[in-house]
Amino acid sequence: MSRWLSFLQPRFWGKVGRAVLGEVRYAPPAWPGAVFDSMRKHPSVWAVTLVAAGAIVGGGIKGHEWWEAHKPRPRQIVEIRQIAGTAIAPGITPVVNGAPVPQPAVVTFSQGIAKLDVVRKGDAPGVTLSPARPGHWVWVTDARLEFKPTTDWPAGTEFVVKLDEAQLPPAVKLKETRWTFTTPPVRPQWSNLEFYTNPQDPDVHQITAELNFSHPVKLADVEQHLGFKVIGGAPLFNWGGAAPASLFTVEEGKAQRQFFVRSSRIVIPEKEDFVRLTLSPGLPGQTGGKPTPEEASVKVRVPDVTTGFEIEHMTTDMIRTAEGTPEQFVFVDTSGYAKSEEIAGHVEAFLLPKDRPKEKGIDFEEDHAWQGRGEVTDTVLKLSKPVKLTAVETEKEEGAPKSTRHGFKILVEKPGYLFLRVTEGVKALGGF
Repeated sequence: MSRWLSFLQPRFWGKVGRAVLGEVRYAPPAWPGAVFDSMRKHPSVWAVTLVAAGAIVGGGIKGHEWWEAHKPRPRQIVEIRQIAGTAIAPGITPVVNGAPVPQPAVVTFSQGIAKLDVVRKGDAPGVTLSPARPGHWVWVTDARLEFKPTTDWPAGTEFVVKLDEAQLPPAVKLKETRWTFTTPPVRPQWSNLEFYTNPQDPDVHQITAELNFSHPVKLADVEQHLGFKVIGGAPLFNWGGAAPASLFTVEEGKAQRQFFVRSSRIVIPEKEDFVRLTLSPGLPGQTGGKPTPEEASVKVRVPDVTTGFEIEHMTTDMIRTAEGTPEQFVFVDTSGYAKSEEIAGHVEAFLLPKDRPKEKGIDFEEDHAWQGRGEVTDTVLKLSKPVKLTAVETEKEEGAPKSTRHGFKILVEKPGYLFLRVTEGVKALGGF
């Protein structure tokens, strides 16, 4: 071997070690030899010992692994809350100061679920409305979600609300993330139906009614869907002998939701009849959506000559004059207009007798308490004392030709029962 490679020889490093460290002598302990001697003499004992030792070591390793897998560890406990939501449809849009104010659609939750940093912060993330509408979602509280529209809702339309659960805290679990609601349909409502007599001209009779809608509608659509029908078939609208071109007129009221219906002039029939006013289904609202779902109809009674004017009430009263003197009056209230002198010619007053006379099947009764007109027979009237009636002027409604209350002053000098009656044949204004 070359001399320059001699440093690779162990002898070389042995010389170096002795030169640096000096002579180092090692004497091994006696126990290894004793152990080896014992193993040669008792191999079976040592075999069992080694196996037991291996089992102990292996069991220790496995035991450590089990402990590491099952030992108690600190952990964060998160409560998963399952929460229910409910969708609430917007109500009928009110009109405030002449302008419609669309109501919000709402989803309420049984508990607060929204992150606090999104409450009252404008557009709520992760919420969709289908079909889409102009407006925005906002968490009003952490348990109330509202869609605030900028235009009115279409009528009778179903909407679907979806909420992305990823936008909620991890501890929140919703029972459902999809809700539906349906907006109110277009609803008509009849009111103030009346057989109307013109107070300035009592010969003019018409049917009048008010028609209101939940949503704005067009006047032309109302006229197209409105119809009049005489139930009994009387020629009520043939004033002057011929039917008019149109049986009614419609006048628009407030906010395109109120309409006033007035029939053409009515001829008083020989026998009372009824007129049915019908609004057919399919009338659309101006906000879109579904039209009116069903027919809306009402009927109005048209009286005949004998039923169009009635005596409604007859009462007595005591009124003091300006000087404090009490005076007795009789008042007759009528359903229509009549001249006071016409009423005066048919009103009669009688002071009934103190005692009830004996008649067929009726015994004499002293100081009888008269109960009703059925007790006042011809015999009783012959024993009664007529009471003079003096017509007095009463107030009338503004624009009315006559008053519907007719007053008469009476003078009864002794206590008793007063019997009043109106005989047949009273003629009222308007042909009744």
